[in-house]
Amino acid sequence: MTTRKEVNELLSRTNIKGREYIDVSQRIQGFWELFPNGRIVTEELEDNGQRCKYKASIYNEGDLLATGHAFEERKGMINSTSYVENCETSAVGRALGILGIGSTESIASADEVNGAVALQNAGKDPLAAAKGRLWAAVKSYAAEHGADPKAVIQGVEKRPDAKMGDPAWLASVAAEFEGA
Repeated sequence: MTTRKEVNELLSRTNIKGREYIDVSQRIQGFWELFPNGRIVTEELEDNGQRCKYKASIYNEGDLLATGHAFEERKGMINSTSYVENCETSAVGRALGILGIGSTESIASADEVNGAVALQNAGKDPLAAAKGRLWAAVKSYAAEHGADPKAVIQGVEKRPDAKMGDPAWLASVAAEFEGA
C-alpha cells in the first residue's frame, strides 16, 4: 500500500520565493493514487455574480475524510472570467491539503501562491506580473501534459501574433493555458 509520504515525495513542486508548493492537479493525482475508490465532491455555496464560495468534500468509500472552503471575487485579470473555476479548484486543493496530500510545507497550493504574488506585483509592474502569470500557467500545463515548460514558452514566443511586451496579450495567453 502506498503511503501519503510516498505519494507526497512523487508530486511535482513549484518553487516560489524559496518555498516548495504543489499544484492542485498534482494533489488530485496523489489523492487517486491513495484512494482509488474515493470521491471529490464540490458544492457551490454562493455565487452572486461578483463573488462565490465553494466547499470541497473528500470521501473514501463513503467516509468523509476532509473538507476545504474557498472564496473568490470577480476581479483581476484571471478572476474577471474564471472566478468560479478558481474558487472550486482552490477549495479542492485546500481539502486535499488538509488531508495531507501535497501539504508538506503549506496548505496553499502553487496556484494560490502564484496568484497572490501576481496580484502583489500587478500594482508594481504589470508586465512582470503578466510574465509571472504566464510562466506559472505554462509550468502547470507542462506538468499535466508531460511537456518542457521552456519549449512551450519558446512556442509562445514564435506565434505570429506574439506581443511579449504587452501585459494584456500575455494575460490572454496565460488564460489559454489555465483553461487547457
